[in-house]
Amino acid sequence: QTVGILLIVAKCSFSVLQDISEELFMQEADFPATLLLGMEGLYGFAFGIMLYFPSAHILGENTKELGASLVDTKVAGYCVGLALLVTVASIFNILATGVTSSMTRNIWKNMRTILVWVMGLIMFYSSDEKNIGEEWKIPQSFYNLGGFAVMIIGIFMYYWRR
Repeated sequence: QTVGILLIVAKCSFSVLQDISEELFMQEADFPATLLLGMEGLYGFAFGIMLYFPSAHILGENTKELGASLVDTKVAGYCVGLALLVTVASIFNILATGVTSSMTRNIWKNMRTILVWVMGLIMFYSSDEKNIGEEWKIPQSFYNLGGFAVMIIGIFMYYWRR
């Protein structure tokens, strides 16, 4: 659990640097958004490959199984679908930064948490599998709902007074 928390903190730190640099490139240097996104993807892929293979065995992953997994058409289809989904989401994110700011984009990205929670509830109650999604629990789910309400009210108050 500690490793997970440290990885999340590191991800957040690098995300801040990425957001600020995106805003500087696009708004101060008038850099094309899709070119910036492509460069981020290319650099991310290159550094990811360089970090993955030396550290995969430390994390308990077998790199030989990776090739076998990618041959499976179902896994390959999921990989292509995920890459397309991330690309489309990233295009929307970077274009939003270009017309607003990274701060505005990140405030509204909090809505993603609500959507993930609601989708988890829908999946739990619409599926026969009870290990998929999230169950409505009393009182914990009301705490989640209250937290989301405070967040949404804060967002609207901030932008209403701007």
